[in-house]
Amino acid sequence: MNLDTKQAVKFAKEWVASQYSDEGIDDLGLEEIRWNDGYWEITLGFSRRWDRAGLVGLTGSTRPRVYKVVTVSDANGEVTSLRNREAA
Repeated sequence: MNLDTKQAVKFAKEWVASQYSDEGIDDLGLEEIRWNDGYWEITLGFSRRWDRAGLVGLTGSTRPRVYKVVTVSDANGEVTSLRNREAA
């Protein structure tokens, strides 16, 4: 199949939006792209409505971002894994 980066990101975003559809995530966005031996590792960030920070951060947001790494197969566009990525 040989996905380009835009296709890989699209598959990852659609998959995450679908998996978290009952949780009311907001501000789903691309954070990082990495190629790893036949797989795209797409880091996406989003906010959850129940996550509240004690203080407003530098961004002015009261909701911290969650970061997830979605692994997408270059061969068929399927998501093969989802893992947490800690904020740096």
